[in-house]
Amino acid sequence: MKKKLSFILLTVFLLLSACSTGNSNSASEDGEAPSGGQVDITVSVMRKMPFLETAARKFHEKHPNVNIHFKENIAVTEVEGEGGMMAAVSTLDIEKYIQTVTTEILAGKASDMILMDSLPQDKLVQKNALVNLYDWMEKDVTFDKSQYYGNIMKAAQDSEGLYGLPLSFYLEGMISGNEKLLKEANITIDDEHWTWDQFKDIAKKLREVTGEDTEVLSNAFPGVLLSDFIEGNYAKLVSNNQANFDSELFRGMMNQIKAMFDEGILTENFSYDQNAALFTQGGYTEPETAIQDMLREDAVFYKKPTYDGQSNGISYRSGLTLAINSKSKFQKEAWEFLKFLLSDEMQASTELGGYPINKAQAAAKLEATRKSVEKEQGIDDKKSKALDEGIKQLNEMLGQAGTKATSDMKVIMTAMNEFQAFISGQKSAEDVSKLIQNKVNTYLNE
Repeated sequence: MKKKLSFILLTVFLLLSACSTGNSNSASEDGEAPSGGQVDITVSVMRKMPFLETAARKFHEKHPNVNIHFKENIAVTEVEGEGGMMAAVSTLDIEKYIQTVTTEILAGKASDMILMDSLPQDKLVQKNALVNLYDWMEKDVTFDKSQYYGNIMKAAQDSEGLYGLPLSFYLEGMISGNEKLLKEANITIDDEHWTWDQFKDIAKKLREVTGEDTEVLSNAFPGVLLSDFIEGNYAKLVSNNQANFDSELFRGMMNQIKAMFDEGILTENFSYDQNAALFTQGGYTEPETAIQDMLREDAVFYKKPTYDGQSNGISYRSGLTLAINSKSKFQKEAWEFLKFLLSDEMQASTELGGYPINKAQAAAKLEATRKSVEKEQGIDDKKSKALDEGIKQLNEMLGQAGTKATSDMKVIMTAMNEFQAFISGQKSAEDVSKLIQNKVNTYLNE
């Protein structure tokens, strides 16, 4: 059971990064570098990343007096399989990292810049630990905010301020179905209002066509579904530094998840085969997979069902979110580096995953991916037309994505750990929700 839970947790936290160290830079009171001196900017990360290392090298070439240093928390070890060098990350590493970096930030000992993915950003904003990046954007006449996805920035805000800036993003909260099968079963889906209970009824109808043994949803795990729910409803579950897990809202979702597995609608199976189930998780996630999704025969894409039938629209997850430490003596230089990461040069990098937040480079990446696929696969007129329509739809989605899939990872890990006792039948929904409530409140008030 522990090995299974670790796998689920690591699936949820594939995109995690960030860590923190002390900053021993010296500078004048106004934050400017000493005359003729070198400026050393530290950036806290969980593990080093080729995109950031390349950017640091290129930035130093343009600004010889500024050195960018990365402080990582996880050692990189070589493991077998695709991808070459990969970070050996355990759930204990993640917990240690969150605790360490949060403590150092609040103690005023953090790096100049911090990779925020997985950190409790709202908590740090309340402590005035991060710089409002809108302030730098407004006073920098060389920065044109209109070149970037404003909807992504707005969704990343805390109140009216932007304290963590996503460099790229992935679309979230979608599943794909088989259009042909849905028509045969005379099923129409309103993905703005469908619930998991309705999803369950639709699955039963589809099985009448395909057979009772047909897999319904690929790669469905109870903990992952719970994590999706928490992220989609985080503002309702954690507000004003108080938890609301001891509620009918949370217990209702717990019961929906358990019922789908108890009734055999969902099973815990992992597969790379997108045609192995009636519905497949994901869709249009990033440029490479999006182009392939558009070419899938009979595939139709929907927003995921919700607990109450109230869709939050198209959601996204940040690829890399950077913040500037409010205690940094080199905020100007940190902003210049962050601005360089948003430049056409770096946003066009193949080392940057997901959709660039730079609109022109996102469109260019899609077009380049399309040309590459067309060259490799030999696309006929029918498929070319499908790509035209798909890319048009996708560009609209990129401009509409307005919900950030985010939360405090410590809260999610606490909930997922305790949730296992409910799924296994050892504890009731009420007991588990109260236990999560108490543990989360304890953490929030530390």
